[in-house]
Amino acid sequence: MTTEGRRRGRRPGVPNKPRDHALTYSIAEAARLSGASEATAYTSAKLYLAGDKGAMPAVRIGRLIRVPKAAFARWMGEPQKGPLV
Repeated sequence: MTTEGRRRGRRPGVPNKPRDHALTYSIAEAARLSGASEATAYTSAKLYLAGDKGAMPAVRIGRLIRVPKAAFARWMGEPQKGPLV
């Protein structure tokens, strides 16, 4: 398999824009929205899962780590539109 045509540092399948219909962000989406690197966002989410409630909010769904949109908005200090989940 060649890597021609693939941009370096970008995993295939990661959407460019957050999915509006989903209740969670991927780590890549949350990183992009917060201005952090994916590595920093992943580390912060892992800290939250380990009990550090000041870190980026996250939930584990099987092997995946996701960031709930409502909790992320509160964590970022943004007003939430619609009902809080």
